[in-house]
Amino acid sequence: MTKAKIVKSHREIACLIAKSLKSKPITSFAKIHYTFFVPNKIKRDESNMIQSCKPYVDGIVDSGLIAGDDWTRLTIAGVSVEVDKSNPRVVISIEAA
Repeated sequence: MTKAKIVKSHREIACLIAKSLKSKPITSFAKIHYTFFVPNKIKRDESNMIQSCKPYVDGIVDSGLIAGDDWTRLTIAGVSVEVDKSNPRVVISIEAA
């Protein structure tokens, strides 16, 4: 139950951020790119890193910025991993395909 509350909270935050962008919704097919800035050079599994972003992508869908996240509406265009010891983060970029 604790995990569910955290996931819901992050989904809601992503929705609010996406709405605040005031970008035109992408109603056609979209491409998503993930850039992970990690704090060190420890080897990480990119597929797990992408999956950890699922609540954020769901929040972006909730905002109406993209029509959905299924395979008919969204594809993964790329994943990058860089080291940034002072500011680890994830940047999610979405564009119309």
